[in-house]
Amino acid sequence: MAGARDADVKTNGRRRIRARRYDVHTPVRYRTDSNENWHSAETKNVSRSGVLLRTDELLDLDMPIELILDLPTVITGEPAATVLCHGRVVRVGHATDERPLVAAEFSSYRFVRGSSD
Repeated sequence: MAGARDADVKTNGRRRIRARRYDVHTPVRYRTDSNENWHSAETKNVSRSGVLLRTDELLDLDMPIELILDLPTVITGEPAATVLCHGRVVRVGHATDERPLVAAEFSSYRFVRGSSD
């Protein structure tokens, strides 16, 4: 499938397959506190277990994060859907010529109708 890839990850000396990543560039809204305003970002890739985002600011590791994103059919196998995800920041990085990268791992998600502000 075009735009998708699997990656091997070693955990405690054992090899496991990381969830398939889809190169999906779509707008996403996120916040790190439920009392905070939503911020805009863009996905770089998405899987069923997490997302890699381009944000305007670096976030702290292990910081809780809430995201709203529209997943295309290629990921869900169903018609495009809006998903509300909860998780935590697991990796941060910064390229000198681009916006910061933030990887978040999902702890839960649910499909929603419309958007939540």
